Amino acid sequence: MAGYSLVKDQNGDVCGFWLQDPEEWLSDAEGEGAMKYLKLQMLTIKHRLPQEVFSAILEGNFRLVPNKVDSKGGKFLMFGSTTAPGESGPSRSWWKFW
Repeated sequence: MAGYSLVKDQNGDVCGFWLQDPEEWLSDAEGEGAMKYLKLQMLTIKHRLPQEVFSAILEGNFRLVPNKVDSKGGKFLMFGSTTAPGESGPSRSWWKFW
């Protein structure tokens, strides 16, 4: 499995993931029901993330944003309206990822 990092907001809550190889993580997007995005679901379980994150993944309620912060490439998978690191947008956001 390719690399990933959790993206957290100013309160320390997870608001997304950085995915080194998004295609690998999303390769099961054609699945049905509980099998859809299974790899991302496993991340939520591994890190004991809240039900809201799990539900967002099941519903496909996220967006992919290219990584413009550094030379590591990949994409940010963001939940809700929080802006991704390096993303310009109308909302102000504070984030950290590692």
